Amino acid sequence: MSLDERAHKYQAFTVKPGRPLNKNTATMAPSFEGKVAFITGGASGMGFAVAKRLADLGAKVAIGDINWDSAQKAAASIGHACLAIKLDTGDGESVKNAIAQVEEKYGGLDFAANCAAIQGAVGPIIDLEADDIARVTAVNLNGIIFCLKYEILAMKKRGGGAIVSIASVAGNQPMAYVGPYSASKAGVIAITKTAAAEVGADHIRVNSISPGYIDTPMMRAAKIEPSWAAVRTPNQRCGVPDDVADLVTFLLSEDAKQIHGVDVPIDGGLIVGHSVRPPGY
Repeated sequence: MSLDERAHKYQAFTVKPGRPLNKNTATMAPSFEGKVAFITGGASGMGFAVAKRLADLGAKVAIGDINWDSAQKAAASIGHACLAIKLDTGDGESVKNAIAQVEEKYGGLDFAANCAAIQGAVGPIIDLEADDIARVTAVNLNGIIFCLKYEILAMKKRGGGAIVSIASVAGNQPMAYVGPYSASKAGVIAITKTAAAEVGADHIRVNSISPGYIDTPMMRAAKIEPSWAAVRTPNQRCGVPDDVADLVTFLLSEDAKQIHGVDVPIDGGLIVGHSVRPPGY
């Protein structure tokens, strides 16, 4: 079967949504009632899915995003009096002010999901310009460090908390032609482990996750179709944002109380290797 034939075969499967939050699953889901959660990159994609899930499970949610109009629309869609904050994670003062707004609005911070990221320039290392490297590093790595700093400071006041940052399979298996992106995501994994070593005694858990192909606006902007991604993934499925929300919600919950300082792949097996088969198989 050719790649095109396999892509067509699996296309309908890849666009199915993740596990719905219905009456049956909600009874088994963890409760975040009365807790405060802050999600960066919350206006779309994985960040929006995480924010919506936490709000539906009872959390008081604030989303931060560099696109103010999109953040406001997302907050309205999430409901539950979700707070929208204009945020540039690459600017430490912007992150500091965002956390201050969360504390002022809700009285503290219990959970955080750091989802904001950009892909940046695509091309060989020899063609990269300084600005190409600086912006990706500023958002994807410096931004995570700034978020961890101010989230941890806020959580220490509460006596504990949990943080999940979004890394990438590209941080585990660096990919050609997206060098700054791969390097920045490897840095997210490293800084997560560093933070975990520092704050475990403060009852703050810190983990990261490494998605593979997830059907988000950023993936579509990179001209990657879900059907194309599915046939290159061992489990023959392109992930969706709700898959990420499932994992992040679990890692933030008490069900994951002994999980600390690790990076969890959520990639359909990509870290094992691409699944393109040779002719005749």
